Amino acid sequence: ITPQALHDRQSGAEPLLVIDVRKSSEYKTGHGPGALNIPHDKLKRKLDKLEGANGVVLYCFNGRRTKLAEQTLIDNQTDNVFHLEGGLMGWRKAGYKVNTGLRP
Repeated sequence: ITPQALHDRQSGAEPLLVIDVRKSSEYKTGHGPGALNIPHDKLKRKLDKLEGANGVVLYCFNGRRTKLAEQTLIDNQTDNVFHLEGGLMGWRKAGYKVNTGLRP
């Protein structure tokens, strides 16, 4: 999903669940507004956080951890999984806001 498509979708009636799959220390230095921080290596233990989501968007810095997280979700029968094109850098390049700290 492109940054613009995600931005547009998030302001609509059925926003997607956005998950930053980086470490907490990376997340607090900058993340997309509303993104939950669930590191890729902890995602399997936190699948309950995805219940009721209209779809899940995953991102990291360069895509490697996103692919690992995606495989975890596929292995656990999660539908509607998207990658944020360009990850956090793509979001920033598109000119969208980035939050800091540990709150979504």
